[in-house]
Amino acid sequence: MKTIKLTDYEVDIKNSLTWGDKEEIQQEYMKGMKIQGSTKKADDMPFEFDASVSLKAKCKLIELSIKEIRKDDKKVEFSKDWLFNLPSDDGDKLYEEVDKLYSGNKKKD
Repeated sequence: MKTIKLTDYEVDIKNSLTWGDKEEIQQEYMKGMKIQGSTKKADDMPFEFDASVSLKAKCKLIELSIKEIRKDDKKVEFSKDWLFNLPSDDGDKLYEEVDKLYSGNKKKD
């Protein structure tokens, strides 16, 4: 477990993501894909991607990575509101740390 110190909070995050965690995050990305047409004519298959799922996937990654949030020795429940109301630098710092967990789970060539 690793502790991230933010302006008003201490956040404990996992050392690594589970297979299930990784699959849930990938599922968030998949929700944004829309493919139309026939697989027999792959050249003629329009592909669309809803970029808003990227934010949802980031939120899911952060949520799944956090073990505990504390403010002044009191536990704080994770919520999207809590996350979205962090100062920008704190949000970036937290995301940078949890992104290392996700990137570390990807196979390296």
